[in-house]
Amino acid sequence: MSPTNESACFFVIDEPHAVPPAVVDGLAACGYAISRGAWADAKAALANGSAGLFVVNWTLGATAVASFVREASLVPVATVVLRDDDSTLAAALRSGCAAAWSVPLDSRFVDSVEMVAARALEVARLSGLVRDLGALSEDYLKRLVAVEHELFDLRGETGVDESPIPEAKRILVVDDEPVIVALLSEALASAGFDVDRAGSAEEATSRFHARPAAIVLTDKNLPGKSGLDLLRELRSTAPNTAVLLMTGYASLSSAVEAMNLGAAGYITKPFGSLEDVIRQVDGIAEGVARKMKAGRVFRVFMERNQTLIERMRALRVGRADGSAA
Repeated sequence: MSPTNESACFFVIDEPHAVPPAVVDGLAACGYAISRGAWADAKAALANGSAGLFVVNWTLGATAVASFVREASLVPVATVVLRDDDSTLAAALRSGCAAAWSVPLDSRFVDSVEMVAARALEVARLSGLVRDLGALSEDYLKRLVAVEHELFDLRGETGVDESPIPEAKRILVVDDEPVIVALLSEALASAGFDVDRAGSAEEATSRFHARPAAIVLTDKNLPGKSGLDLLRELRSTAPNTAVLLMTGYASLSSAVEAMNLGAAGYITKPFGSLEDVIRQVDGIAEGVARKMKAGRVFRVFMERNQTLIERMRALRVGRADGSAA
């Protein structure tokens, strides 16, 4: 069970439409802290960072929920749908919500809550790193620069490689129908993707380990392990990989389950058009590239800070040796 802490504190928005007690009780049973309040209170909590996750009733309306999701940015927002209707759940997930729960709750609720809480903790960790970097003493840096007679300005060139990230467009297409694999592979390759192929979840796992992909596009129905099994495996072993699930119109419940398990999106079959598929995959690739660039920034700053620490230690040792002499 995840520990109770501020980063995993669920803020339940009770006004103007209350979240059902069953959901609140379910969150409490999972061991998380819960705050409750009206819409204005939720926006205040978002502004001051006192809550790591938000839960809102879908009855508020798709436009209002989607607007709050955009305002929350990286902070996860879960929504509660008052009827077990696949199309409504799918619409809730398309709005950008990290999870959508229907009442009455089912056995997947706990796993979904844990997934959303883990995402909130990761967001809090990255936010903490940003705050720590911002809190570096400018005066300390200036003194160090003066001692070594160097020009060092954090407001100038960051040293971050801004070149494109080809790894973000590496995709693994998984389907047991060779015609579908060939069709998608050709279209994605024409759009600039580096495409690998697999006909089953087992083959996909083998190929992924040999050559990791940033995106995995998999059909739900595969021989042996299913696409959902592959999704669960990748969420566990390669959480930074974006997984898109292909499913038929009659299997929207699987798409909802996939989104609640952490899928980056889903595509319905038969495809409306290959252009729509490419657009959706391209959007996922752009998000992956942004995360990779953010990783570059963190690595540069952490390496730079480590260099500063080592320089200061060397200066102190040098001063101590000079005093002893």
